[in-house]
Amino acid sequence: MSGKPTLIIILSGKRKSGKDYVTELIEKRYENKLAVIHISKPIKQKYAELHGAAFDELMKASQYKEQFRLDMVKWSENEKSNRNDEAYFLKLAINMENANEKKVWLIADARRPADLAHFDEQQFNQSKVIKIRIQATEETRKSRGWIFTKNIDDATTECGLDCYTDWDYVFDNDGTSDQLIEKLNVIFTQIESAL
Repeated sequence: MSGKPTLIIILSGKRKSGKDYVTELIEKRYENKLAVIHISKPIKQKYAELHGAAFDELMKASQYKEQFRLDMVKWSENEKSNRNDEAYFLKLAINMENANEKKVWLIADARRPADLAHFDEQQFNQSKVIKIRIQATEETRKSRGWIFTKNIDDATTECGLDCYTDWDYVFDNDGTSDQLIEKLNVIFTQIESAL
């Protein structure tokens, strides 16, 4: 296939809500059948090149990444402003993954209204778009290692979609893995139909 996807699944959620875990579940289930697009990937790659950081470590949910997070966020916001394109890194991420070769796209880390708005544009009017918010209580997030960090957890990258209400699905991720998979069955069905 070459062109636009038939299905776009967009995941959003705060740090330690489980969006990376949901991404992994979907990616493993449909290995090599869909394009997994991390908007943060080109950000982390370019930041690593410019600042001597380890790109592979920045891509993991690790303490290493956390020590660079604030500076990386500031740098990426400046880059987008300088280019006058809110979707700059999203477009790079789509190209990095050769996404136009796949029928189904999984956007793993939408954080801002512009990330969602990009898929409302005319070029995607033939695609079905499913917007999913993964959420967990602060207690659950703390049990996964989350600690509130000023200028990170109160920044646009974490709060930009807090007031957004037009989600197709909101999945609470405070329970077990089996409970989460049960909730995701509705998404699995739609992926299988699109493939």
